[in-house]
Amino acid sequence: MNTKSTWKIRDANGALYTMNLTYKAVKPGHKRIASKKMKLMAEDFNELKKKYGEEIITISKSSNPYNRLAKIIKTSATGGSMGFSTRHSDNIKLTKAEIKQKREEASRYISENITAEALQKKLEVDQEGLCYWRGIKIDPMRVFTYRGPKNNKGEYSPEPYWGDECEAMSADRVKMVGSKYETGYRLDNIVITTRGINKMRNDMEHDKFILALNRQGISINPKLKPLLEKLLKNENKES
Repeated sequence: MNTKSTWKIRDANGALYTMNLTYKAVKPGHKRIASKKMKLMAEDFNELKKKYGEEIITISKSSNPYNRLAKIIKTSATGGSMGFSTRHSDNIKLTKAEIKQKREEASRYISENITAEALQKKLEVDQEGLCYWRGIKIDPMRVFTYRGPKNNKGEYSPEPYWGDECEAMSADRVKMVGSKYETGYRLDNIVITTRGINKMRNDMEHDKFILALNRQGISINPKLKPLLEKLLKNENKES
């Protein structure tokens, strides 16, 4: 993803201003050669920007959040939601053969129709831009939550929504029990929600999760209300 970082400062009304240090020669046409004092001033200015300003990170319009989501789905399909990477398996001292077996056990079927275009249609057209479970607006750009690699100073270069993973869009499998194909990542078996809701659900069965959300007083997508009413009636009959 292409991002741009700039430091800006706000006025009393909260409006952002760009901060620049400029030099203008008294004598027109003079070619500037930076002196030691000018370099020191530039260093001080950069420190002041960080002290009094705020870092604004913008995402390039060419960055496609649905490409990122498709990549995340592929990772999850390969070895579960954590991707069962070697990094995680090192902590429990597994052999390479055991790692391979664990990845195969955790893997899911993934359809070749899971593309960025199909995921965009799923959210923006089929779900009208709303979370399947809660019916609240999802901002696709919030999928950019990676911490990023370290630079030569040992500092990370986080994406704009690093630390806000809870609101990142996420693909949730509707059917959790059955064969790998039935419970896999197919367009007719996934819905778009947020990572927080997806983790909350874990592997809970579809209808049970709707009831659980209702019991906790969490808002539910109006399109799921008829099903909720039916489930509540059945629950009352059984009791």
